[in-house]
Amino acid sequence: MDKYRVNVSTPDLVVLTGRLVCTTADEAERVRRHLPAHVALTRAEPGCLAFDVEPTDDPLVWSVSERFVDRAAFDAHQERVTGSAWAEATAGITRDYVVSEREPLGVGAPVPVLRMFDEAAAREFYVDYLRFDVQWEHRFEPDLPLYMRIRRGSAVLDLSEHHGDGTPGSVVWIPIVDADAFHADLGTRPHRRLRPGIDRDAPGGPTIQLTDPSGNELRFCESAE
Repeated sequence: MDKYRVNVSTPDLVVLTGRLVCTTADEAERVRRHLPAHVALTRAEPGCLAFDVEPTDDPLVWSVSERFVDRAAFDAHQERVTGSAWAEATAGITRDYVVSEREPLGVGAPVPVLRMFDEAAAREFYVDYLRFDVQWEHRFEPDLPLYMRIRRGSAVLDLSEHHGDGTPGSVVWIPIVDADAFHADLGTRPHRRLRPGIDRDAPGGPTIQLTDPSGNELRFCESAE
């Protein structure tokens, strides 16, 4: 079975998004050969609302998007796939997936919009230091302000240079599994302006507080919930 990071909210629609990442041409060829049957069988399953595995600009990477009516349907799909020809052929290929449960009318998790003033500094902080991935970027014209979405695991943030978007000094609370492990990982790539510690008495649990280049505060908290 694949390993998933699971974000549990209300137990309704189950949505999986992420990437299937090959490391060799042989792995990619195995995906291409077995994918059509895997897609056809999954779309025929009771409770499958959508199932798409699409190639990206990188010939070794596919984007994955799945929707099931509920957890039982998703678990039944996982059980079937475990013993399938697809699972055998693609064993060992990296799955970078996030699974979430959403209420059926489509109301999803909110995405904070944080103001940024220096694109280079923001990328250094969020991408190089915190290891967020850039999901997409937008400018109305090449010389106009940047708006971009970033993501790490289930944490999604929008960063904007537009006047009126976000407020400098905003606080975003982000749950993490292990504060010590997160702190140790940050220590492997020190930031020139930051030396964060762990506040073990913070409300909610041990917390690592970081201030981004625009003055916004991120509180990474090891929550007991």
